Amino acid sequence: MLRLWQSECANKALDKYINGHSHFFCQATPGAGKTIMAADVAKSLLDNDEIDLVLCFSPSSAVAEGIKATFSSYLSCTFSGRLGTLGASYTYQSIKYLDDSFWETLKKYRIFVVFDEIHHCSFDEDGKSNSWGEQVVCKVQRLAKYTLALSGTPWRSDRLPIAMAEYSDPEGMLVCDYQYTLNQAVKDNSVVGLRLYWLIMKVYRLKMNLVTHFHQLLTYFNIQKLHINRLSIIRLLLSIY
Repeated sequence: MLRLWQSECANKALDKYINGHSHFFCQATPGAGKTIMAADVAKSLLDNDEIDLVLCFSPSSAVAEGIKATFSSYLSCTFSGRLGTLGASYTYQSIKYLDDSFWETLKKYRIFVVFDEIHHCSFDEDGKSNSWGEQVVCKVQRLAKYTLALSGTPWRSDRLPIAMAEYSDPEGMLVCDYQYTLNQAVKDNSVVGLRLYWLIMKVYRLKMNLVTHFHQLLTYFNIQKLHINRLSIIRLLLSIY
């Protein structure tokens, strides 16, 4: 059974697709269950004969394997990319190694593409994109009937625009179709809070010093509109270091 936020987000995404839009951006705090929500959207689109295949892209092989397991269970298939399955899970790095025949084959099908942790991909029309962002926009997005971008931490330290994201003008703030903040998750008992966020950072192997971690956490809580005083953050970091 989906959590309330997952059900709300999935329904909102489906409504947007039905009303003629092809892209949906979900920002949900780390550990809230974005992958399950995405799998539910995929299942609904398959059940309604809106799509033929599902492709998922993520920043690491460990995450890609986790997505594969979730989608395999949810869609009752191997999700291996082989004949007879309903899709596959890849890393962003692997996009450049997929040959022309792969992309030509995809043109024959209605594809739903899920981009996990899309903030790892930057895209700027002035040529400041990173390689992942260019691959996503130039190769994948154009082939997809529907796309779903997910992010738990929707900002980049280099301040470059996130691929497939919209920004308000003139404020330059990220525009999300659905947002589930850490504040909401804590109230819903969906996540453990500060320490869970730290564990997620360790999983992604973010190698930062104490000062950088302090500013990273402060920025995150400001974006999430969660009022955590600076002393609490310092105590947290000191207990970990």
